[in-house]
Amino acid sequence: MAEPQPLDLNLRDFQYVVLPPEASDVYERTLVDKAYDLWLQVWSEAFNQLGVSTPLRSDDFSRADQIGILLFRGEVVGSTSFVKLNFSRPYALRDSSVSSWSDDRLAELKRSYADQSVLVATYFSLCASWRKPSMKSLNAKELIAALTCEYFYSSDCAAMIATVRNDRGMHRVCYNLNATPVVERQEKHGVAVDLVLWDKSQSLFRRHTTPMANEARMISTNPGSFLDSLRDQTIISSVA
Repeated sequence: MAEPQPLDLNLRDFQYVVLPPEASDVYERTLVDKAYDLWLQVWSEAFNQLGVSTPLRSDDFSRADQIGILLFRGEVVGSTSFVKLNFSRPYALRDSSVSSWSDDRLAELKRSYADQSVLVATYFSLCASWRKPSMKSLNAKELIAALTCEYFYSSDCAAMIATVRNDRGMHRVCYNLNATPVVERQEKHGVAVDLVLWDKSQSLFRRHTTPMANEARMISTNPGSFLDSLRDQTIISSVA
């Protein structure tokens, strides 16, 4: 695992790729497998600390539609899982990715986004070496959150939702990135969590109002990152 030095960071050394768990390309499969290893380590530790008796299953990772993976010099340092739901479909209301959301809140989402897709951002994971106090030159936690938003803004989803832990400060990170609180300080596994939402029609124009959001935009367009890949696909489609 690449361990950065505090003064040895360059935005050009980062990539943010978004891949399906069942990637077909050999290199992409390697990245997904490394992201899985990180996810398993981070969330096994979290479940143990929280006293969660429910076992962590590999399909909690593999059932995601996409995995957003942050790379530093080719090494996986963080990830987010994405699940795409349409709440007009009855099974979406019982999806495990929204298990923290009450029936009333899900009904509100169904009314607000009828026949539109909603992106669920879940299983935020960050390598331990990037959480060190010495990493003051870059807040990797905020960077991954900003990249998560950048992917959402590039998607066809009308909204994005997440359940975030307050004791880790993720609620503040999300609000700095223009999230709206839906429910505050709800208890889950003995800790307070916030249910948050980004509505694209309201937050898109404010997307680059923080320095970290601007850095995320730059990383998203680095060679090999997801916006760079989308641009290449657009060029190929226009030529074909």
